[in-house]
Formats: sequence, C-alpha cells, structure tokens
Amino acid sequence: TSASITVSPTVTTTYFVKLTDANGCIDTGSFTLNVVSINPGSIGGQESICLGGSLQTISSVQSPSGGSGTYIYSWQVSNNLSFTGATTVPNETGATLSLANPSNAGTFYYRRGVADAAGPNTPVYTSAILKTVNSLPIASITASNSTIPSGASVTLTATLGSGNTYQWSTGATTNPITVNPTQTTNYSVTITNADGCQATSSQVTTITVDPLLAGSITSADFTVCSGSVPGTITSSGLPSGGTGSNYQ
Repeated sequence: TSASITVSPTVTTTYFVKLTDANGCIDTGSFTLNVVSINPGSIGGQESICLGGSLQTISSVQSPSGGSGTYIYSWQVSNNLSFTGATTVPNETGATLSLANPSNAGTFYYRRGVADAAGPNTPVYTSAILKTVNSLPIASITASNSTIPSGASVTLTATLGSGNTYQWSTGATTNPITVNPTQTTNYSVTITNADGCQATSSQVTTITVDPLLAGSITSADFTVCSGSVPGTITSSGLPSGGTGSNYQ
C-alpha cells in the first residue's frame, strides 16, 4: 500500500496499481517488467595431458546473453561432474580461464558462472568441461646380476604395468630382455603407459664385465717315472674376476 515497492520477479510480470485520492477519486495503472534470463553461453578446452605437461586456456565458445547485458564472471573446479564440494577458483573474473601447470594427476571439471548486477550472488553456470591429467609410468630396471664374466648373459626387467610398451637403449621393445655385453655397459629404458605418457629410467643400470682369470698352479715334480706317484699340484695364484665367488 506504499507509494513505491521493490519486486524481484523471476519471469516477465505485469504489475497493477490503484490510486485513490483524498476526494475518493480512483485511477489505475499498470507496468510490465520484462525478465530476460541469463544464458551463460558455453566454454571449451577439454583435453587429456600427461603430468608435467601444460594445460590449455579454457576458452569462451559462446558468449553469455540475456540479463542486463553486463556480466560478472566466476569459475568453479571440482573432481566430480555434480560439483559436490566444488572450489571457486580465486581471483579469476574473466570470460576465459588460464590454468597453471598441474602438480598432480587427476580429473578436474571446470565451469563458468555468469551473473549480472540484478543478481550478483546467484550465477548461472555453463556445462562443464573436463581436464584430465594422467600419471607418468614408473621406469626402473632390475638386473639378474650386476657383475658377470665375459660371455655370460644378464636378464634386465623393467617396471611392469598393464598396457605398457618398452623402448630399451639396445633397441629392444620386449620386457624382460637378455643381454650379453662383452664390456661394461649402461642400460636404460623408456616406458610408455596406456595413456600415452612416457618416462625414462632416471638411473641407468650398469652391467660390469669382469673377465674370469683362472689363476695359476704349480707342482714339485714336473717329470716323474712311470709307476711313480706325482707330486701334489697346488694353486699358486687364486682365480679372480667373473662374479667373484662359487668358482668350480
């Protein structure tokens, strides 16, 4: 019944007023308030990268429309599409969003909120886009022996993983591999996982080839007569090299 009122219509609404003066004369009037809902537009930039890579900027594919035409932007990120427990990206109020390089793997959903001066605290959100950051494989090598004699072989086994492919420094692509180095040799492996992410063994595996030396022997009698008992053959120099033990 006051001369002015404040309204917050959610749809286009016509308002009527009846005015009665002191003499009892009556007049009526009406006013239609058009409510133009905000269309938040759409965003793009969905991608899948490997940890250590760079994320692309989330772009504005379709600009917002409706409302007052002057927009207030905000951004949310969540690890689920329902945005339960979503986090507001701090200090980001533009129509696009630049992202820092990720420090951990995971799935990250982003959406843009659009509001205007009539409802600055009630943004309308775009559909979400997904940024996937895939883990790197763990690349390490286990050797059946680290020191061998000349002519011996060693089995090298890289970290196992479903969908992994392997590229050894020898050119081999299987896992494990058997090598027969003739001299001390370093080996490394690059592993590509099912997501296409690569890692190379950070510490090369060194196989040391230590030639096997038979040592020497001696005897008190180098010449004996038939029927005589020869002198004892003794070791005058111990064997060395190879694995360093279990000589036969």
